[in-house]
Amino acid sequence: MVFEKFTKKGRGLKPMASIRSSGQLGMNRGCIERFRLMSGFVALYYDAESKRIGIERGISEHDDGAHQLIVKPSNAFVGARAFLNWYGIPYEDKTRRYEISLSEDGRMLIVDLRKPIYSTREGRRTPRSPAEAEDQEAMRNQ
Repeated sequence: MVFEKFTKKGRGLKPMASIRSSGQLGMNRGCIERFRLMSGFVALYYDAESKRIGIERGISEHDDGAHQLIVKPSNAFVGARAFLNWYGIPYEDKTRRYEISLSEDGRMLIVDLRKPIYSTREGRRTPRSPAEAEDQEAMRNQ
């Protein structure tokens, strides 16, 4: 039997995207590592029928619709307020998190807005189940 030592640090390595209440489209460290994100430029796409956001990497800053992607050690983000407003994607009231995946052809990162992981409002995570909602309500009433 051969054991492999786990050396990664951080909150979590599951790739996630967030639509922040500031209008930024953010990506966590898991996304940076899994998809090898680097600072540069991206193009944003929206499929209204499937309610999915596409993020195409490797765009020239001179291309139409180029948005700067800023990558830091723990997260990456792109200013997306105009994009979110144009397509009527809500963001101002709370931050919402979503799983992020790679398209079949590997060109785009895909965020499925129909499948939120959770949302925050005033720094509180919304419940994932009715039982969790009851637990949160009971704790507030103590």
